[in-house]
Amino acid sequence: MDNIEFDFHIAHTQEQNIGQIRQRFSDVISEKYETVMQEVYSGWQGDNSQLFLYKAKVLQERMEHTTLLLEKAEEALHAAALKVERTEEKAKELGEIRVYD
Repeated sequence: MDNIEFDFHIAHTQEQNIGQIRQRFSDVISEKYETVMQEVYSGWQGDNSQLFLYKAKVLQERMEHTTLLLEKAEEALHAAALKVERTEEKAKELGEIRVYD
């Protein structure tokens, strides 16, 4: 019979890593990126600056979307690990109560 092995420690570590990456990315977007855009806006006027700021805003929205994708990946990994853990526990319970003739 084939076995499926799942390392809960690795899954938890990866979940934490994704969460840390998401948080750092989010911090950069909300703090540093926004500050730079405000400085550009206050120091550069004209058509080219407006085009630049428009493109920068589009990029910011894409980065925010990436943050959401990272959050969903973190949640999906957590849910999968929980499901595997519950399934493993149920299999152990069934194995303990099973009667072999």
